[in-house]
Amino acid sequence: MDASQDRIRQSAELVRAGALFGVIYWLFESIRDLIVQGNRSIFSVVFLPSFREFWMRFLVVCILILFGVIAQRLCRIYTRQNDKGKGTPGVREVMILSAGFSLLYWLLESVRDAWVFHKGTVFIRFISPDPMSVWFRLLPILIVILFGIYILGLLKERTTLLSRQASLTKILEERNVEYFKLADNVKAGIFRAGREGTLLEANQAFLDMFGFTNKEELFTVRSLDLFKEDGVCPSPGYTGTPGIVLTHSRYSLLARSR
Repeated sequence: MDASQDRIRQSAELVRAGALFGVIYWLFESIRDLIVQGNRSIFSVVFLPSFREFWMRFLVVCILILFGVIAQRLCRIYTRQNDKGKGTPGVREVMILSAGFSLLYWLLESVRDAWVFHKGTVFIRFISPDPMSVWFRLLPILIVILFGIYILGLLKERTTLLSRQASLTKILEERNVEYFKLADNVKAGIFRAGREGTLLEANQAFLDMFGFTNKEELFTVRSLDLFKEDGVCPSPGYTGTPGIVLTHSRYSLLARSR
């Protein structure tokens, strides 16, 4: 999986989670309706709900998916800000989203009760619904809150992973600096090459042996082109110990070992 496919997969992660929580809510709602009504089959309450039941379930599923879309965007913003060291959104933002979507659901249910079922005004149904309406509204709100807790756990996990990655990257950079300082102080020629023989890195002694004036010139030659079959051929101006750079046959052995 390449980077673009991985980004696409991650961009839909919380959207799929929202849909999954919607399915879970649909099943729990069906079980509750089956217990309350008692005279229907499990098939009918799951797949053939009444208009009122379908409206309640569809509304909650849409809210959960929308919650997932916004939360996914929040995670992307969080990742970018964490990379730049500008702080991170977290508990407060997710809790605000959870409370906001819970209130949105409560308001839409109040509007439905007032306009569709003519049970008073929207204001009365919002601040003082009857006990049955409260009972029916609590399960969706509980699912929304649980989804928010799931998002918080995901954010915490990503925070830990990004922190570990940053720590490991810092350690690696520090060790690379130490390595290059050590290699440049060594009088023996040290180099690193790819499998195709392309020179990637070398210390100063190696540059002196072969007459390179800077490391950029390394990229124009292959490592095997610097050697003769009978051994090393350092530059005429090199005054150090001859033969300390690996010969052609020895280099081939090292290449196979990598």
